[in-house]
Amino acid sequence: IALAQAGKLPEAIEHYEQALRIKPDRTHAHYNLGLVLAQMGKASEAIGHYSEAVRLEPDFLPAINNVVWILATHADPQLRNGAEAVRLAEHGCELTGRKAFGLLDTLATAYAESGRFSEAVATAEEAVTLAKAAQQQESATAIQSRLDLYRFNKPYREPSRTVAPVVESFVP
Repeated sequence: IALAQAGKLPEAIEHYEQALRIKPDRTHAHYNLGLVLAQMGKASEAIGHYSEAVRLEPDFLPAINNVVWILATHADPQLRNGAEAVRLAEHGCELTGRKAFGLLDTLATAYAESGRFSEAVATAEEAVTLAKAAQQQESATAIQSRLDLYRFNKPYREPSRTVAPVVESFVP
């Protein structure tokens, strides 16, 4: 984590991979490795590690959010998978009682990727309301801009960033 925070991403990858060779079922090592890989633009590899973190810990919301974000918004159509994104995002929103605006935003992107634009609009509206209630105006504005796309039956694409808007490393 310290190497990643210092911007030494290749070195961080080496240490995460070493940790996973020693103990391959470390959820947080998979998640943190996914973060670093995503930062380096290696979305396909990041998907694999986020997905493994979710397989190991099915209710691990940060990993759910990040894998869905890539599956729903990545510029490369070969990396997108709307059906899987919806399945995972709905599970995440269920776990939070639909009270986490970030997860609702991610679910809206998944619905839009799947062509379910009316559900994307309704979910994004819900996310904007929650973000405003939490006094998170910057987030509300970002969600609103995606909402405007959904109203025109357009999915959101994020070519330059491959991780969800809010991520953090986890220490086991």
